[in-house]
Parts: sequence; C-alpha cells; structure tokens
Amino acid sequence: MAKTLQALQGRNKLLFNYKFLLIVLNPYGSIGMVSMADISKIHESISYIENNLKEPITVMDMALNAGHSIFHFSRTFNALTGHNPYDYLIRRRLSEAAKIIQQNDERLTDIAFEFQFNSLESFSRSFKKMFGISPNRYKTGYQFCKTALKIHSSLEYLTHINANSFFKPSPVKIKQLFLIGDVQALCRDILLCSL
Repeated sequence: MAKTLQALQGRNKLLFNYKFLLIVLNPYGSIGMVSMADISKIHESISYIENNLKEPITVMDMALNAGHSIFHFSRTFNALTGHNPYDYLIRRRLSEAAKIIQQNDERLTDIAFEFQFNSLESFSRSFKKMFGISPNRYKTGYQFCKTALKIHSSLEYLTHINANSFFKPSPVKIKQLFLIGDVQALCRDILLCSL
C-alpha cells in the first residue's frame, strides 16, 4: 500500500497546468499533451458518434469531423477517453443495443443490423466480450452490472477527467473489517460482490 501511494504521489509530480495546456494523466494511464481546443474537438467528435450510432461511420469520418489527421485524432481521442475511436464507437453501439434489448421485443438480428454489425454472430461475440453474457441470456432477464454500459461522454466529463483533480490520494485509517460474502466474475473487469 505504501509503495502504491508513493508511486501515485510520484506520478502527480509530473502533472502541471500552464495556461490552456494540460499534461494529461487520465484514469486509464495515458500521458499526453492536450489543449482545451483538442478537448472541444473530441467532444464534437463524440457528439458526431452519438448522432450516427446507427450509421456506417469510420475513424476517418470521425477525424475529418474533428479536423485532424487520423493519427493525431486517434492519439488525442485515446488520451482523453481511454479508448481508441473505433473501440469507443463499438462500446457505445453495444450499450445502446443493450438498452433496446431490455426495453422491447425486437429480434436480436434486427438490433445487430440496426447498429451496423455484419452478423448476429459478430454482435453476440462483441456483446459477450463487453458484458460477460450473451445477448440471448440478457434478453431473458439476466442482468449485468450497469457500470459496464459505456455512457455518452459530455464536455464537462472530458474536462473533469483531464483536469487531474482526482489523482490526489489521501490515506485513511479505518478499523479492521471482516466481510462475509460471495464474489462472482461478471466479465474480465467487473466483479459482483454480495454481502
């Protein structure tokens, strides 16, 4: 714990603000130089993605919308969101598809094609990879942790996570706790704990 705390404090020494230029250390560990103009452009790209979730768009389309080269756009997008642009697009499509699956009785094949997946198989594979369960199982009522859903990133959120204001750990001493419960892996990144 002490070594982790020292490592985090050491990383915080790398961070500084200088006018409108930020050295970014986001929650995903990316370090890069990002201007407020870049944050605004990436937000515009995210809005473009949101408005075209059901349309066949490419990373080139996103980069052109932001007015950047694909290389600069991808690097900046990753530094701000923690995902490459295509991964973000797929995660948003799957999150919106999950909402539709839960809310109505549309066929999974129709939903897959509506969100630009080439087949039900590729949709199911991606859905299971992201949420840890198949879309069929989810449709029958099985729930997953809602934090697995990728929500739309607002400008305020992008600015906040890149302001480095929450990377200041402070140790807290608490009494020893004994917990009894069950831990289940929902997917690679999420554990469900019931006490």
